[in-house]
Amino acid sequence: MKLIDQISKDRCYSAMEASEWLGLPVKSVEKFGRIGDLPRVKIGRRVLFQGRDLIEFIAQAKKDGA
Repeated sequence: MKLIDQISKDRCYSAMEASEWLGLPVKSVEKFGRIGDLPRVKIGRRVLFQGRDLIEFIAQAKKDGA
């Protein structure tokens, strides 16, 4: 099964979960969120990443790398 098929578009993921899906270190996911390359949702002190944004991030990385 492809990684993209496993991500729920409507679910929110922690930085740790997002890093597992993306295959990146947690610090990199947090940095991409902080600088705006990966949209994030802040709820209080929690930082979450929507599945649809993770999918778009992967698609954009594939396009930029192609």
